[in-house]
Amino acid sequence: MRFGAKLREEARPEWTSQYIDYDLLKRKIHELVALSEDPKAEEVFKAKRHVFQGILDVHLEKVLKFYKEQLAKVRQRLADASIEAPVEARRPSGDLDAELDNLSDLAGKVTHLLSYVSLNLTAVRKILKKMAKHIRPEAPTPGYLSLDIRHPHNPGYRLVQGTFLPTTVAADLDAMAAHDELNEAAKAIRERMSALKAQDTEASTSLGEAGRRGSLRRSQSISAAERHMANFRHIVKELEEAEAQAKRNASLVHAITYQEAIAGIFKPAPPDEQATSDLAGLTLNCVVAGLYMASYMMMIPTAAEFCRHIGVSPGLVGMIAGASDFASMFATPAYSIWTNYNFKYPILAGALTCLISNVMYLLSYDARSLSLLIASRFIMGFGSSRTVSRRYIADFVSKKNRMRASTAFVCASATGMALGPLLALLLARAPSVKAGPLTFNRITLAAWIMVVSWLAFTVAWLALFKDPLKEQRRRHRLLVAAESDLEQPLLPQSPTAVEPIKEVPEAAAPEELGQSAFSWWDASMQATLAAVLCLWALKLVQQGYVDGLPIFTGLIYGWSGSETGLLLAVLGIASIPLSFLVGYMSPHISDRSLTAAALLATLLGAALCTRAGNAHDPAAYFGGGAILYMGSLILEGASMCLLSKVLPLKLTRGFFNAGLLTTEAGTLGRFSGNIVMSVVARLTGVDSNQELLRFGLTLYGIFSALLLLIGFYMLAVWRKLTT
Repeated sequence: MRFGAKLREEARPEWTSQYIDYDLLKRKIHELVALSEDPKAEEVFKAKRHVFQGILDVHLEKVLKFYKEQLAKVRQRLADASIEAPVEARRPSGDLDAELDNLSDLAGKVTHLLSYVSLNLTAVRKILKKMAKHIRPEAPTPGYLSLDIRHPHNPGYRLVQGTFLPTTVAADLDAMAAHDELNEAAKAIRERMSALKAQDTEASTSLGEAGRRGSLRRSQSISAAERHMANFRHIVKELEEAEAQAKRNASLVHAITYQEAIAGIFKPAPPDEQATSDLAGLTLNCVVAGLYMASYMMMIPTAAEFCRHIGVSPGLVGMIAGASDFASMFATPAYSIWTNYNFKYPILAGALTCLISNVMYLLSYDARSLSLLIASRFIMGFGSSRTVSRRYIADFVSKKNRMRASTAFVCASATGMALGPLLALLLARAPSVKAGPLTFNRITLAAWIMVVSWLAFTVAWLALFKDPLKEQRRRHRLLVAAESDLEQPLLPQSPTAVEPIKEVPEAAAPEELGQSAFSWWDASMQATLAAVLCLWALKLVQQGYVDGLPIFTGLIYGWSGSETGLLLAVLGIASIPLSFLVGYMSPHISDRSLTAAALLATLLGAALCTRAGNAHDPAAYFGGGAILYMGSLILEGASMCLLSKVLPLKLTRGFFNAGLLTTEAGTLGRFSGNIVMSVVARLTGVDSNQELLRFGLTLYGIFSALLLLIGFYMLAVWRKLTT
């Protein structure tokens, strides 16, 4: 049976006007197909496509409003029925019949509303799939909700459709898709009817004895009770079938929001029963992300001075810093695998690794050992457990809390980036004290602070963090135990026992599967590559600028490490409001346009910084550096949001998932920036003004050329960035 006929047949007659008008939307698609074949009707086609989306939006808002109204009525009926109250022993048979009548009616309303959810969300999914066969989906509209449509049988299928619905509708859509209250109502009704059935069985035995003594009235009561109980199995079956269908069909329609995308989270939120995170766990995961970025950035302001102290060229700063990124590229997938089994120990291992690396950093200062310094940064890379924190938010934070958790994670990382360099400013006037073989000065005190911080975090982690996987397993054991208690049927077995409910899968058309099959070089992968290249390039340019800053400011302008640290801290703090600015701009500018604008700004900043070695033109270097840094921060938010909309479903789960992909792209970008900076410094030298002039021109010339090439690639796939 075609879905349109199925919808008309299964729709509740008195609710007919409250369903998605599937037939009307089909007619609009046929009009669009006809217009798409006429090259002279391009403007009319665009207008009609917006009309189609507008009609769908109006119907979806109508459905959400009606669902909330009916849910409120069900909620009131449940309260009036006192369904949680204990069943009174030996109540009058008339009261029992009245309550069974009321429960039967209430069960029918819940069943109808579950069917309403299933039919309407199926209508949305099917009509958008039907349109996508002939017409390119509506691009995600800035400032409005986007719908993420999946296929029940093809894991590689993903359709992102822009709407003109405000993002506030996402909460209502998610609530209807989850329909938790309806599921709880269905469960409560089944349990109440089971309890009443048990009482009625006992009452029927007593009434039967009375009937055998000749009481006609009581015999009639037995017949009424038996009638209700005979209907009980049918009611329970309908409820369970409606629940199964609603769960299946509602899970294929999702809403996409900006806050989740910018934090690098690309998978749907877990069901509430699997959302086992708590406030302490979320707080500690944000803290560890900030602490790692603080440890990573701590050495940058004083790196050139540190290099001169141990007798090596400041041009090696990039190689020293890059050791962390090189190790992180291997640590990230290892942590990703480890989190399949445990969440507590990966973060603990990362914290202890960072603690050890900071101790080695301290020892390298007094030992004047370059190898020990590089080893300390290399070991720090193995402490990069940000992918664990990101997965914690993705896998264990409920939908209603995920946006706040994602925002907190981004802000914590940005705060850490600012706090690391800020230590150089706070410790600028610290005296130099020798205690045995150890030196305590403004360079080493920053590392001591990080050692104490990591120790405190380790203690807090061991004391407060609860592994969410263990909590999930505990809940699963309780569920299995509860189900084992319910293995006995609610009614005595009979020759006409009801067969177990088997969910009939939706048939998938071969052409649909072929059309949506995953390919490593289809339009979505080309668009995904553009977003990933932007992530890689922004980290490369950003890290090259940060590494080179103490070299230029120290040798040309005579800045100390504390002054360089202040500039880096200001830039790091600025990244926090910039994250919110991107969120504000996203509703007004398309993601591809915002990404392109940020890429252009970063390119402009890199071009201005080619004059970094010119002591007579500080405005070009500092102004260009500010534009480069801010542009790269905006580019990060925009490209992450763009990636969330073009990413194939294949890359949203499994081992090689989007979270791992974006983390590795950023880490590789930082590593590339560090290495490029060190290689260029080695080739040009950084010891004289003339060498610094060549160094700046070559370094930022390379960055400008890379950004320009990525810009050309974005233009080549520009149209594909709207899918």
